[in-house]
Amino acid sequence: DFVSSADEYVSIHTPSGSHLMRGSIRQFADRVEPGLFVRVHRRWLVKRSSIAELSTRRIGRTEVVLRNGTRLPAGRVHLKQVRQIIQSGAL
Repeated sequence: DFVSSADEYVSIHTPSGSHLMRGSIRQFADRVEPGLFVRVHRRWLVKRSSIAELSTRRIGRTEVVLRNGTRLPAGRVHLKQVRQIIQSGAL
């Protein structure tokens, strides 16, 4: 569903659990099928098909809501791309 980064590791979060992998989030993105994941924040990659909607929680804070209910912060730099993907229906 999504991938998070912390220092020299990435956590791959799936419906069956989380898995830890050594490396950067950029290295992970380079290893998977292009277009399968979208960057929503400098620390988060989300599988396109897992995105349900965008939600504005507080002033200036937007979150990506996943189909499983998980809410992840959307970074300002990546927000335009995420909006375009949702509006185009390319999930």
